[in-house]
Amino acid sequence: EVTSLKSVVSMPGVFSVILESLANIIIIKQNKLEKLVTNKQLVKDIITDLNAVIDKHATRINPDAEIKIRRRISDLNKPINHNRLTNAEKLRAPFDQLKIKLSQEDEKAIDYRNDLLHGNILMNDETKRTSEEIDNQMLYVSAKLYTLISKLVLKNSGYNGYVINHAKFYKQSPSDSKDEYFEEI
Repeated sequence: EVTSLKSVVSMPGVFSVILESLANIIIIKQNKLEKLVTNKQLVKDIITDLNAVIDKHATRINPDAEIKIRRRISDLNKPINHNRLTNAEKLRAPFDQLKIKLSQEDEKAIDYRNDLLHGNILMNDETKRTSEEIDNQMLYVSAKLYTLISKLVLKNSGYNGYVINHAKFYKQSPSDSKDEYFEEI
């Protein structure tokens, strides 16, 4: 029904709401805390390496921002409480639980959810774009979200096989996109 709206502005927002609703239905509640990396030495090494990167670029970073970034780095392996997921984590959780791999383009489309649902419906990102370029971006994101919704519905229903990647069929998909026309779930 969303595609019958014929509104480039409404489609990605409606698909975002559908994706969020499906995520709430599919997510299996878990009461355990999960650490992403269990090897303590590896965690220390990663944090040390990330702090070295911050040191390398410290002169180009606002000092207040540098402190906040370093705090986030130290919390890098903080246990994930599945009962207190952020919106971004909630949207990705059903894909993780159903073992559906997300591409970089999928991740970007999911990240547009906040823009779409919090007032930035034209997905402005400080880049000068024509009205046609904005429309093309919105159509591409709509096709990406539609494909993600299809994957969730089919995989949750027990389907294993190929799904159509609607974004790849869209003629304006990014030229650097590594997506295939059909994806296996």
